[in-house]
Amino acid sequence: MPAPQIARALLEQRAIQVTDELEDGRRVLNPEASAAAQEKGAAMQERFAEWCWEQPARAARLLEEYNRRFNAIVLRDHTRDGERLTVPGLARSFVPRGHQRTAVARILNEPAVLLAHTVVAGKTAPMAIGAVELKRLGMVRKPVIVVRGPEPRVIRNRCLWLRGASRGRRWRHVANAPNLADAGLSASWAAGGGMSNQDRDAGARP
Repeated sequence: MPAPQIARALLEQRAIQVTDELEDGRRVLNPEASAAAQEKGAAMQERFAEWCWEQPARAARLLEEYNRRFNAIVLRDHTRDGERLTVPGLARSFVPRGHQRTAVARILNEPAVLLAHTVVAGKTAPMAIGAVELKRLGMVRKPVIVVRGPEPRVIRNRCLWLRGASRGRRWRHVANAPNLADAGLSASWAAGGGMSNQDRDAGARP
């Protein structure tokens, strides 16, 4: 295999393999030639690593270019934003943990959020709090939490529990659309339409 092909395979992170064409047009792997090409590829990688740092000026230029292309994005940390949250209407018996406050702050500040916490780490509360806070702050009109079949009722009960003894309207109304498996698609969408015509703070539907 020629050196340019080996270099291309290394840059594209492809396996270095040499094949031979048979009389019927099929290609089969050549183990000896492949091993030799792979050995040559390893030598090229080692020499390139040495070349990068041989001259200080070149090393500084390559380092600057690498950082500009691949190391210039710093993701925002919402920890302090979460600490400043007040969440009016939240039950006094519930105190959000640090990672839950951070998750709510991310929901309020980012267009798309993945809550990749482990099981029982507390993801439902940030989702419920985030949905209602989006409505309270005027960032959305009708927040809806879409969940699997039988879980809208679970979300609804969780939201009502988070409301606790508060008399505010923020946690009072949580719509519970019918289950797709029980009522069918048309009934579920009809319930969703009914929710859009009512003064609800948040909704949960399958």
